[in-house]
This record gives sequence, structure tokens and C-alpha cells, in this order.
Amino acid sequence: MEPLIHLLLPLTVLLVFLKRYRKEALLLSFFAWIMDLDYFIQNYHRIILHNIFFVMEATLAVYFILGKVESLITLYYTLSHLILDFDK
Repeated sequence: MEPLIHLLLPLTVLLVFLKRYRKEALLLSFFAWIMDLDYFIQNYHRIILHNIFFVMEATLAVYFILGKVESLITLYYTLSHLILDFDK
């Protein structure tokens, strides 16, 4: 899936349905792209960061640092990234 779609699709849904948390949705939107950082490690694209363990680690880290709402937004971004990559 194109990197722009990984960002725009989940961000649009959050901005439409969670109007109260628009600031948090924008600030945490980098989680929609962070899973593609393993692209730059040769021969490991979709191996290191494209898994449920990374999703859990990122969500728990945000939960303990920022709170419940922010961790749910992070969970949404990371899971949407995995779902959008199912086609390959």
C-alpha cells in the first residue's frame, strides 16, 4: 500500500469520528508510518516491525507515557497499517 494511504485513510476516519481528539490524532499520526521503517533495513521489510508484537509494544509504551486515549489511537494506527498491508 502506498505510504500516503497509510496516513490519510486512518487519519481521515479519526478526524471525522473523534472530533474531540483531533489534536491527539494528528500528533500520533506518525504511527501510521513508523512500521515502514524496516524498509530501510535490507532484506527485512515487513519482518521486523510488521507484526502484532510491535503493535503491542508501541501501544503499551504510549499507554504508560501518555495515557489511555492516546494508546487507543496508537493501536488504531498500527493495526490499520497491518490491515492495509494484507493485500501483498
